[in-house]
Amino acid sequence: SVSYNGVKYPVVWLDDSCFLNCVNMKSVKIPSQVTRLGMFCFSGCSSLTSVEFSSGINIFGSKCFLDCVNLKSIYIPDGDTFMDDYCFYNCKSLTTARLPNGLKTLNKYCFFKCTSLVHCDLPATLKTIQDGCFANCDSLVNLDIPAGVESIGELCFNQCYNLKSVSLPSSVTSLGFACFCDCRSLESID
Repeated sequence: SVSYNGVKYPVVWLDDSCFLNCVNMKSVKIPSQVTRLGMFCFSGCSSLTSVEFSSGINIFGSKCFLDCVNLKSIYIPDGDTFMDDYCFYNCKSLTTARLPNGLKTLNKYCFFKCTSLVHCDLPATLKTIQDGCFANCDSLVNLDIPAGVESIGELCFNQCYNLKSVSLPSSVTSLGFACFCDCRSLESID
């Protein structure tokens, strides 16, 4: 909360660029009343290693955690969630991500260049994985795409050099251009 003239006001959203380039910030605990993170909200927080969410965030703005190069893992509680483009772009130390039930679309380049990403828990509510979402995720070895996903965008897994297997449900009706381009280790799509 924020106090002004003796009155407390709850903080319910962190606006665009709120903590942009706060290079010494190491951890963040986001309280339950905050439901929205603006564009570039924590972008460039190069020392940030952990983010704790007390409850679900409804909106993650574009490039929200862009270049948080030391962020290790992300666990987002369940809730109706929208994650805009480039949300975790170039979080190169990110190893695990747990995405919330309630998320329907992974927008463009969400995990692009997350070169240490080993595991991403995708929710059962997911319907669309957009362009370049997991491109250049060099450490990703396998991925289980949940039943219900219908569309996977262009270049989605481009240059995932160590990707060996993908569980692709029968609900998928569209694979975008060069979806698995340069997946040199890919052995099976089930």
